[in-house]
Amino acid sequence: MIKYFILLAIFGLSTIAGIEFSNTYARKVQFYEDALDFSKILKNEIIFMKTDIMTIFSRQQYKSQFNDVLNSLKTLYFEKNGVQIDKIDDVLKSFDILNENDKKIISGLFSSLGKLSYEEQLKQIDFYTDKFQSVLQKQRMEYEKMSPFYKKMGILVGLAICIVLF
Repeated sequence: MIKYFILLAIFGLSTIAGIEFSNTYARKVQFYEDALDFSKILKNEIIFMKTDIMTIFSRQQYKSQFNDVLNSLKTLYFEKNGVQIDKIDDVLKSFDILNENDKKIISGLFSSLGKLSYEEQLKQIDFYTDKFQSVLQKQRMEYEKMSPFYKKMGILVGLAICIVLF
């Protein structure tokens, strides 16, 4: 009886691990959807409302870790007017969902905020909006490909271990 319980637990843990690996891709897609939304809102707020950056940071709430990135960067912006790239990189180190390329994109956008002229700022935001859009498309394709793979692998590995131990 205990043997069956252990086999069931192994199968369950393996399946959960596969689902969790799959969910990392979903979290990354959600992160970039939020980043894209933020860049669009940022541009609109600057163009139409002439809102300052701190107010824009404070208004938005997101579902992904992008919200945590904004809160961390808001603290940096509050302490100093404008932030150096190395300070932004230090903040982004704590977010394990981001790879080095992702961190460069995020730090590129936030390091230039408030430092450029009005027209240059809008061009910079447009550039990063396009970057977020292209990365989001890549992340969606990767999610569609890898998410089912990890779910199936979790089930199959659990099943294989159970068969071997049975």
